[in-house]
Amino acid sequence: MKKEILKQIILSLKKIVELLKRLITKQQQAEIKTIPVMELAKAMAKMEGFGIAGALPTRNHNPGDLRESKYQLYQKDGFAYFPDNETGWKAFVYDLCVKITGHSVTGLTPESSLKDLIYKWTATDQHRYLMFVSARLGVPFDYKIKNFSC
Repeated sequence: MKKEILKQIILSLKKIVELLKRLITKQQQAEIKTIPVMELAKAMAKMEGFGIAGALPTRNHNPGDLRESKYQLYQKDGFAYFPDNETGWKAFVYDLCVKITGHSVTGLTPESSLKDLIYKWTATDQHRYLMFVSARLGVPFDYKIKNFSC
């Protein structure tokens, strides 16, 4: 009799734990902040060296240091060259939004993390890049890229 009561109590406790897990997950999802993609772009541009006199991204009006873009005039030094900074920013944000929405050939999906995005974006000093962008935006490495608003 005692064993049967204990089994029922354990079963009830397991159900309560499962319900609490679901509740916590929903609360966490509700607390996730949405960040404009331009904020992500600004943080990444800083890591790319945009704005530094003489740096390739600055010379090419290319804040994202894109290799190619449908908005480029031509390629210079192996990277897209834009007519002005405004066009370079437009191309950079467009490229990020294509990746964030899962419409690129990179394999990224909206469920991918900031870490996934950064590690696809750059082949050099990836962890330092990720740490900078994560700290600048105030989000963890596993922040879902679907939470950037395009």
